[in-house]
Amino acid sequence: MKDFKDEMKDFKNETRQAHREMNQEWGNLARKMGTIVEDIIVPAVRPVIQKYFGEDVLHLSVNVRKMIKSLNLKGEFDVIAAGETRVFLIEVKSRPKEQYLDDFMENAKKFRKLFPEYDAMPLVPIFGSIRFEEDFIPLATQRGIYILAYREWDYMDILNFDALSKEGR
Repeated sequence: MKDFKDEMKDFKNETRQAHREMNQEWGNLARKMGTIVEDIIVPAVRPVIQKYFGEDVLHLSVNVRKMIKSLNLKGEFDVIAAGETRVFLIEVKSRPKEQYLDDFMENAKKFRKLFPEYDAMPLVPIFGSIRFEEDFIPLATQRGIYILAYREWDYMDILNFDALSKEGR
């Protein structure tokens, strides 16, 4: 009986360890899935900015976190792309929701305080995802936010560039 109990104890320990390892792998996969949209969008940033805004990206940062203790302010930014005359702030979401547009604009205000070196440059907000529902694009356009996604599943593109250009943004 003692041998049987020892075997069962060993089996339980092995099962617990395997369960921990499996949970760790699931955690790694979930983190990767959280960044997969960023991994798709980031390579498109330079060519899209060049195509639509005629600017070379001189500095590109991904997953930027910054804190200024004296202001008790911290922020997290998916993509920051600085050109010669403008800075582009790109928020990336896998499942866009209208509330995220307002959150993004609040985050843009934090960006201005956290990165005063870009004060002299206009800030161009771009919201990126794999795809957007048609009714989402006018909501972003009303807020002055460019939408970056696949156009007809062919290539990454700014879907509301013409609409915002007509408004002089």
